[in-house]
Amino acid sequence: MNLITRSIQKELNHFYKVVRSSDFDYRELSKSALTQARAKLKHTAFIDLNKLVVDDFYDKQPWMTWKGRRVLGIDGSAVALPDSPKLREIYGVHEFGTGQRPKVMSRVSLLYDCLNGIIVDAQIGKYAESEHSLGRKHFEHLKEGDVVLYDRYYPAIWLFLVLQSKGVDFVGRIDPKKWKTVDKLVQSGEMEGVLEFTVTKDYYPILAQFGIKERKIRCRIIVTDQVENGEKLILCTSFFDKTEFTSELLTELYRNRWGIEECYKEVKCRLDLENFTGKTPHAVLQDFYAKIFISNLCTYLILDRQMAVERGKTGRKYKYKINRSFALSTLKDLPIHFFLKNNLVRALKAFKSLIVQAIEPIRPGRRFERRTTVRKASKMPYKPV
Repeated sequence: MNLITRSIQKELNHFYKVVRSSDFDYRELSKSALTQARAKLKHTAFIDLNKLVVDDFYDKQPWMTWKGRRVLGIDGSAVALPDSPKLREIYGVHEFGTGQRPKVMSRVSLLYDCLNGIIVDAQIGKYAESEHSLGRKHFEHLKEGDVVLYDRYYPAIWLFLVLQSKGVDFVGRIDPKKWKTVDKLVQSGEMEGVLEFTVTKDYYPILAQFGIKERKIRCRIIVTDQVENGEKLILCTSFFDKTEFTSELLTELYRNRWGIEECYKEVKCRLDLENFTGKTPHAVLQDFYAKIFISNLCTYLILDRQMAVERGKTGRKYKYKINRSFALSTLKDLPIHFFLKNNLVRALKAFKSLIVQAIEPIRPGRRFERRTTVRKASKMPYKPV
């Protein structure tokens, strides 16, 4: 949980230095002992800890809504795993690049609160598993009244029907090239239209899992005047009231989906998700869910300071926010004080006094070209456990 950046043994020495409040590093525990100890720790412990943070956040914190609704994004990503026989067997090997280099890969999916920065649920599975399949595992965390945002790779008639059955609304991008009726609407020059879609028999079993007998659904299609990556932005939504939910309002709402992209950048780059500390399936699950927990813990702990920053920076050209990269790095040794040293109050006070001084302006409309080069894989800690 304290974000390993050095060799395992150096991290162990540092860990005990903090625990003992010592001036110097001493070797009190070997990597072998750590390996044996972590084998007894269920990865579900981090899932339970994360659930406590998420539940407490929605129960006690002044979280933000859109028209009284949670705004959730669903999206998937690929994650490279360490190369070991067991991981190859479970997750599979896939070839990438010009040299067709084999890699052990997994696919992850997040259900993300786009307004509050909370990861409501996280799933990890085989790379061969589709984003739709992983995304279905998030449905138990959806609540009536929620709004789900999705990218153009997600639209599916069965998905619309499932969300409708749960009382969940949706706004998402749709690719007219894959939907004939949508393409016909776009070619007609109309800016809006209500279309009816019928699910094919192939997806009846999925609908049966949710007890859904409906086979048709009506959706509102909005052709915007905006362009993304050289293509016109076209939205599909369950909001039909044009007076209350104008096309401009829903387009603005859809922009919040970018939050889940920023979340992946944080988890994969700032928290270095692919820097796994072990080559066993058990270690991979521990590392994955531990970093999801740390991300949410950081969001929870900085919320009141973020609100104070917003109140204290009125009259300036830009709004300000706390630098999350700095907050995450400052969080490194905090779990030791929380769980082992019973020093919660002093640790939180020190943490919050530091992060409130690390703020940066939010510049609306700031855009950068999407990175096309492949990021170098993270180096695993020397001799992982």
